[in-house]
Amino acid sequence: MNLYNYHNEPEKLIFHNGDNIKIVEKQLIINDFWRELDMEINVDKEGEDEIARSPYFSFQYAYLIIKGRFKKGEDILSTNARYSYYYADFLRKRFTRGEDIIAKSAEYAYKYARYVIEGKWEKGEDGIAKSAEYSFEYAKYIIKDRFEKGEAVIKGTHHYQTVYLRFLKKLGMENEFKH
Repeated sequence: MNLYNYHNEPEKLIFHNGDNIKIVEKQLIINDFWRELDMEINVDKEGEDEIARSPYFSFQYAYLIIKGRFKKGEDILSTNARYSYYYADFLRKRFTRGEDIIAKSAEYAYKYARYVIEGKWEKGEDGIAKSAEYSFEYAKYIIKDRFEKGEAVIKGTHHYQTVYLRFLKKLGMENEFKH
């Protein structure tokens, strides 16, 4: 089934023309081949332009091929929480253009705070607070304190309520958590 046939404007969709995906695949295969031989990689503009239309390919290209920042792909990367986080983690620094989208995801906001920022990240706390698991882990491993924003969702799961209460007891704060 070709889903592009069901879209009102398929030409606006990425890879609507099968040739475009072939360009990207060919470019990645050629570059990977040269990388394996430890030879200089020469990327043509057309290939990079197509790669920069996909968060997946932009991250893969930065990570596997050029092994560094891919400026052309940063606009599209900033539209996807997973690949914005992966990109920041790979670069070992904050990716501010992707922070708004990362902050909306419980999983990637938590991982961004823990592994990229390596500390409290207020911008991501509303996203983290959507998940009992990541709220508990944020409290225990990152802020090492009570995480009030996440307590409502923590109360909704027996397991995380139990481990969160145990964590608060170690801090002498168990009476502050109303379960």
